Amino acid sequence: PTYHRKKIHEYFGLMRKQWLSSTLPPERQVSDLARMRPEIIYGFPTTLVVMAKIAENDKRLRERIRPRFIISHAETLFEDSRKYIGRVFGCPVYNEYGATEFTRIAWECGAREGLHVDIDSVIMEIVKDGRPCAPGQPGEIVLTSLHNYAMPLIRYRIGCLLYTSPS
Repeated sequence: PTYHRKKIHEYFGLMRKQWLSSTLPPERQVSDLARMRPEIIYGFPTTLVVMAKIAENDKRLRERIRPRFIISHAETLFEDSRKYIGRVFGCPVYNEYGATEFTRIAWECGAREGLHVDIDSVIMEIVKDGRPCAPGQPGEIVLTSLHNYAMPLIRYRIGCLLYTSPS
């Protein structure tokens, strides 16, 4: 059996999750979403755009899928996609940056003016040639996991580049 330690919010019945299989046809995924009536949708931007196209053409489905917000992850969320998804589903769309090895690394807040690093679970460094980057300079993202006890990842080079903030 797989051991799964419940998180505190799961003990209190908060953030119940329902999963949709990405192997289902998109029309089926949208009809399942309409049946579930989720408060929050968490998905890939490309999948969310396809779902929005299907829902946009079916008023009945569109009226049943009215989440409070949508979180996009795992791929680049382009601004035109964000606006389209948000318009069709009638809610804000937030971006999240993560990786399989670390889960969530950073996310947008309501202001949507950049990503906030999840400092409770990861230490992020921006380096060039092994040294911290100067403000405004591009560098490689190096991460240290604070929760992966079985296989600690320390100063792990994730393969992404980022510009440090100018100040």
